[in-house]
Amino acid sequence: MAHEAKIFNDPIHGHIEMHPLLIRIIDTPQFQRLRFIKQLGGAYFVFPGASHNRFEHSIGVGYLAGQLVKGLQERQPELNIDKKDVLCVQIAGLCHDLGHGPFSHVFDHAFIPRARPENTWKHEIASSMMFDHLISCNHLEGDFKKHDLNLENDLKFIKEQIKGPETKAEEGPGSNWPYKGRPREKGFLYEIVANKRNGIDVDKWDYFARDCYHLGIQNNFDSSRFLAFARVCETEGTKLICTRDKEAGDLYDMFHMRYTLHRRACQHRVTNIIEWMITEALLLADPHIKISGANGRLYKISTAIDDMVAYTKLTDNIFQQILNSSEPELEEARTILNNILCRKLYKFIDQIRLDEKREVGKKEFDKLPGEVAFARIGDVNFAPKDFIVNVVSLNYGMKGKNPIDEAWFYRKDAPNQAVQIEKGQVSQLLPERFTEQLIQVYCKKTDEQSVEAAKLNYAQWCINRGFTTPEVSQLLPESFTEQLIQVYCKRTDEQSVEAAKLNYAQWCINRVFTTPEVSQLLPESFTEQLIQVYCKRTDEQSVEAAKLNYAQWCINRVFTTPEVSQLLPESFTEQLIQVYCKRTDEQSVEAAKLNYAQWCINRVFTTPEVSRLLPERFTEQLIQVYCKRTDEQSVRAAKLLERAPDPRSTPPPYPHYPVNPPNTKGNFGHYGQFIMANLPNLHIFGLWEETHTHTGRMCRLRTGSDPSRNRTWDPGAVKQLCYPQCYRVQYVHYYFKRN
Repeated sequence: MAHEAKIFNDPIHGHIEMHPLLIRIIDTPQFQRLRFIKQLGGAYFVFPGASHNRFEHSIGVGYLAGQLVKGLQERQPELNIDKKDVLCVQIAGLCHDLGHGPFSHVFDHAFIPRARPENTWKHEIASSMMFDHLISCNHLEGDFKKHDLNLENDLKFIKEQIKGPETKAEEGPGSNWPYKGRPREKGFLYEIVANKRNGIDVDKWDYFARDCYHLGIQNNFDSSRFLAFARVCETEGTKLICTRDKEAGDLYDMFHMRYTLHRRACQHRVTNIIEWMITEALLLADPHIKISGANGRLYKISTAIDDMVAYTKLTDNIFQQILNSSEPELEEARTILNNILCRKLYKFIDQIRLDEKREVGKKEFDKLPGEVAFARIGDVNFAPKDFIVNVVSLNYGMKGKNPIDEAWFYRKDAPNQAVQIEKGQVSQLLPERFTEQLIQVYCKKTDEQSVEAAKLNYAQWCINRGFTTPEVSQLLPESFTEQLIQVYCKRTDEQSVEAAKLNYAQWCINRVFTTPEVSQLLPESFTEQLIQVYCKRTDEQSVEAAKLNYAQWCINRVFTTPEVSQLLPESFTEQLIQVYCKRTDEQSVEAAKLNYAQWCINRVFTTPEVSRLLPERFTEQLIQVYCKRTDEQSVRAAKLLERAPDPRSTPPPYPHYPVNPPNTKGNFGHYGQFIMANLPNLHIFGLWEETHTHTGRMCRLRTGSDPSRNRTWDPGAVKQLCYPQCYRVQYVHYYFKRN
């Protein structure tokens, strides 16, 4: 069936139109797989709104990629951007995340490096492989040729946008050009979907907006301004995408938005430990889960990346597959996943930010749990496996570099000249550093004694590492020795014991031994004053007024007590709102009442008087009809059936029966033969007669073969009396001439 352009209603970008070839790609199992991979992985267990998937993000990136390349095409026709370039960029944006595994970056950043440490696999490589698999197994070669795409150069161009070139790109007129899909003159096209030069690309723009929307975080970057100001300028023989110089501050906001998302959501301490536990469960289940690939070959979770048939079947559903399994070898993995659902997480001990001099190198990461375990202070013995030390790197996307140093701009008076802007020219309030390291420590033992001991181990480890901060020192004991004095009284009678307690308390105070326990033994005060107020007037009105005077006086003297406040009125003022409508016709007045009622509810002013103004019903029923046959002839026939007249009302004639047959005169009767089935205790075969005359319309219901049962009713009465209970009607219409 031919695919046409479609419009998607996206919560981020609004109504977006997708090219027919993009629709063809979307309607494949390989792309639909992205519906079952969470965009933010384990963050959904922390942020209830983070339920969005790679599917909608990919559609958004494809749309933004098209917007950017079309804008350049319109503003700068000299760039010679043709329709094939536009379509290839859109396809790259749409397919850039095809290779993501279960829980997105959990799979390629945590699981695969632990399951196959020798493998340098990344999801971009899998996206390129999945793209080839999508085309071949869905036979899309013809669709690509139909839209004039070359199956060699254009497909290579699309995959280079996704995973980058085979060799590192070089700049300058004499350098080697590493890309094969497009020449150096169109090198700027490689900066749209995944910008390897400075990280300013449509992929970030969509996930900034989409992630913030679903997380409930304010997005500070507006990509529409960059789309409006983007131009291609040439510098040192290379054409680059630039933006206006006044937008430099907004680009800093963009990268700060990336830092904020990672700090508040992606690297949230609970998100990280949940993703760590998911990784542990996948590692435990890896040898026991079998996924069938090409030619029936079986793969493990970690080896499914080598076969796209098997990898297509690998989504977040692996979580439920393990959780609902009954195999004994998956028991340990099941327990971990069940603990996630029951919120029995590993205990968070603390986290610490490191300055640049004390940052921990990658080679030391595996040693850190052992260091914490053996930094022993308490009585609990720990092993390295009891601790998780997660080292988080937070940056602007280019490790310690300032990404704006790699960005190029143009000025209003020189729109074709590329310039760079130093940080100091943008603002003096920008960061001095563009990366920081955060260490999060967790303990797998969750009992209270172990957690307290783990805090001491962590604190000592921080001191050993030179990480000491005020937060760390609070975890350590203030003293490692104590002296205890016990006092007894030889007199045992109650009066002597009470007096002895007072003596003991006073002695402690004299010796400066005062503690909360001591102070509780002493009276709070050794004197009190009582004020009694009387009124000489004894009539009821004066007494009530005197009570109010007394209460106000107490408040003025700050003597207020609960007893006083009960004497005062609950409120000394009230506000009355009156609403009028300037339109006086009945329809406007009724509409105004509904507006007023809804406004009261919105302002939480609802009263019984208000609720009576609202409509009695707030629901209606809608019937939608679908046809399982999808060929064009069947769909047209189904549409005619859908428009067939309702037998419960006066049926209009079918289109192929003439209302006035030729060569006839006089009045005509309209008969409807019908069968009313499933009526309670009644089965009727009847004939519906409708006569049209110059004086009006008459309806007759003839039932069975007995003429005495014929009755004449008003059409509305027939409809009301005979048809409402019917829930299956078959009918035939025909016409004849009346004598």
